[in-house]
Amino acid sequence: MPSQVIWIVAVVMEGSLVIRSFLAGLIRNYPYFYSYICFVFVQDLLRMLVYAERREIYPQVYWATQFLGLFFGCGLLWEIYRNALTPFPGAKRIARYMFGILIAALVVKATLGTGSWTSSQAILTTLDIERDLRFVQAISLAALVSVFSFYKVPLGRNLRSLVLGYGIFLATSVVSLAVRAQLGEQFQLAWQLLQPSFYVLVLAVWSFGMWRYLPMETHKNTSKIVEGYKRLAYSTRVRLGELRSRVNKGIRA
Repeated sequence: MPSQVIWIVAVVMEGSLVIRSFLAGLIRNYPYFYSYICFVFVQDLLRMLVYAERREIYPQVYWATQFLGLFFGCGLLWEIYRNALTPFPGAKRIARYMFGILIAALVVKATLGTGSWTSSQAILTTLDIERDLRFVQAISLAALVSVFSFYKVPLGRNLRSLVLGYGIFLATSVVSLAVRAQLGEQFQLAWQLLQPSFYVLVLAVWSFGMWRYLPMETHKNTSKIVEGYKRLAYSTRVRLGELRSRVNKGIRA
């Protein structure tokens, strides 16, 4: 029961963010972020409907929408990168290239052997992809924040809330996916309450920080930041290379 109440609160908060995005015109400034919010809002409404009316197919609906959410999550991270790197076209092109590789790796791994998948295989594959993807996203976000923090670049209220909210989301996701298998059923029962609670916290951060348009401030030390981003890009490419290696092993297997 408590988890269902938290679920309803989350849907209400998602709906308010969606409505606000249109009323204030924020969707024009942050289209990828609000596309993600619109998706999770519709996703949660669909899951609620299925859970109430057709509970026997709820697991299939849950995992199908969970997988689609991975793509929208990449869009949210790209929203952060594209806004942070707008003053740096070269760095932004590198970031776009890396995100293209990330999406391609996700699609390839998802389509491997789909003709012979069972439901359990689909779930395990989704969990495997999500674990790898969340880890890469967490490394990418942490690296970007490190560069901007080192050079004391103000992100602005909007971007700061996006970074903080998605950082909390990624941290809880990585912890959950990393220890789920080791801690077993007791952890799962506790996490059913903790995970939606953390998600409500994420939505609260976004609601506070994204209620009106407050973009990044003009920053100095441009050349130094570009050099720092080159190091960031190299580190992220290494992580993406590891992800591609895992995809190639899956293809050969």
